[in-house]
Amino acid sequence: MKRIRHTATHVYYDGIQVFEARDSIGGHYIGVAVEATVKRDRYLLKGVSPEALGQFLIGGIDLRALVLQSPEEDWYLATFADDPTEPLLLEHRSSPLSETDYLPGPGLFLSDDPSGDEIVETARKENALVVEIRADSPRAAIEHRVAADTLAGILSGFQALVRQSHRMVTRGLGSARRPPDSDLLDVLVPAASGSFRVVLASAHPPDVFGSSFLIPAFQHLDTVFEQVDDPERTVAHLRENRGRFAGATLNLMRFLNERGAGLRYGWADQDSEEAKRRGVSRSAAARIVEASATVPEIEAETVEWTGQFQKFNRHTGFWGLLTEKGSVQGRLREGGPNLDGLEVGGRYRFVCEERIETISVSGKDTPTRTLVSHEPAPD
Repeated sequence: MKRIRHTATHVYYDGIQVFEARDSIGGHYIGVAVEATVKRDRYLLKGVSPEALGQFLIGGIDLRALVLQSPEEDWYLATFADDPTEPLLLEHRSSPLSETDYLPGPGLFLSDDPSGDEIVETARKENALVVEIRADSPRAAIEHRVAADTLAGILSGFQALVRQSHRMVTRGLGSARRPPDSDLLDVLVPAASGSFRVVLASAHPPDVFGSSFLIPAFQHLDTVFEQVDDPERTVAHLRENRGRFAGATLNLMRFLNERGAGLRYGWADQDSEEAKRRGVSRSAAARIVEASATVPEIEAETVEWTGQFQKFNRHTGFWGLLTEKGSVQGRLREGGPNLDGLEVGGRYRFVCEERIETISVSGKDTPTRTLVSHEPAPD
């Protein structure tokens, strides 16, 4: 007989209702209360895959789906021993669960959303916009750990997305709504207790009216994340906001898909009554990435730079232009215009295609620029 031990309780109400268990070789099981007796409660105990269990623990599937997804026909009626640390007492069964009264009903999900109250309280305490983000993955739910580079990638990708959202909604509004560092988030120390949650606050203080500069950026992010389960609508929105914002969004979605992770976030400012919550699952991120592949150049943004021609490497195709905002570098595109005849020190207007390809841990992005056209500029 197998030796299966309780490892974690997931629902408790006047006793254990749903729990997780493992056998001696690492097999995963889910236990569901089915009968209460004077001596001992009895549980349906069913072997489940780690992947399905992980999806249940992050709210991706309900309890009934978890039990039914298992290909194993065998199951058990289980009770706890007098010492709960000892193996469960098992009664082997092999009849179809669907023919019994033990199959759990639909609609029982586990939920561990960020606490809106805590977010609001922190926002008021910090006098800032506060956002709590959480990395969701089956590994995190089962093993209570997540790869450091996965968490760092989600954090940097989310900060880059906030930065581009802020840049987009404040474009043309001048420095009053876009002062230096108003697009940055700081990690609050200590970070949130719990599995894989990080609490951040706006780096820039509120404006003279007491409002965070990042509120419009997060309101725009909410409109994107509230439709992530419809990839066509999401991509249509990105098409309307093509360029660096679309690129930051898709970079984050690709990363989540590659790492088999999802994310959830909640945010509030010091005047909020409750936190706004949004999120995206790994499967939704995958569908968005797939749908975006049909939209050419969705991540490209056309920009213009005017300045003095500084340098050109004929072998690599890289060039430099000294503008009022500093040195701008880029490269030639295959089959595009060349730089023959341009004079070092001469003033030119370069039209470029910009894309985001590199994102730092802070969320700052390094765009790549490809020359589309150039012409002399007046002195």
